Amino acid sequence: MASPFFQTRPQQVRILVLLTLLWFGVIFNPGIRRALSSVFRSNPVRNDRIQVVIPRTWLVDQEDSEVTAWIPCMTTFCSQPRALVTLRINDWLTEHKEVWQTSTEATFKEYGFSTSRLRTFNPSTGLVRCIEGSHETGGGRARSICLAFQSGILSSYEGVQSELNTFYAMVTSANGVRQN
Repeated sequence: MASPFFQTRPQQVRILVLLTLLWFGVIFNPGIRRALSSVFRSNPVRNDRIQVVIPRTWLVDQEDSEVTAWIPCMTTFCSQPRALVTLRINDWLTEHKEVWQTSTEATFKEYGFSTSRLRTFNPSTGLVRCIEGSHETGGGRARSICLAFQSGILSSYEGVQSELNTFYAMVTSANGVRQN
């Protein structure tokens, strides 16, 4: 004997499928955006002042003199991206290079990062110096702040240790775009 309570109609099935798709769209929105970005975004990323090569699997936001890139979580349930990179022009620091290192080290201490080493790169665009550290509480979080002395591009990274080499590839590919 069939109960009318457990009978399904095609309209109920369609509503259930629609609600399930909507639920997946909300939960996995960052992952969906990341997949679409990898298909439709061009490289290098360019704005008014900076040109940089960013992996297609990273999401990007561009403003006049700043580029922000990040690896989002795959779901909406995590509180911070796996990695976050910001590149911006700071013309003042190109004239005051000595201030950069001392202020960067102070910022590291303020936010609980130990200063572990100074890294230097010499791409065709000029000398780049980076200060790299890891979070004192552990957890695999790292921070690096770099200054390209010729172009004035100040780059910062905070995220998982395993993405640091990707960050350094971005930093060495970054060029300052001359304004007319």
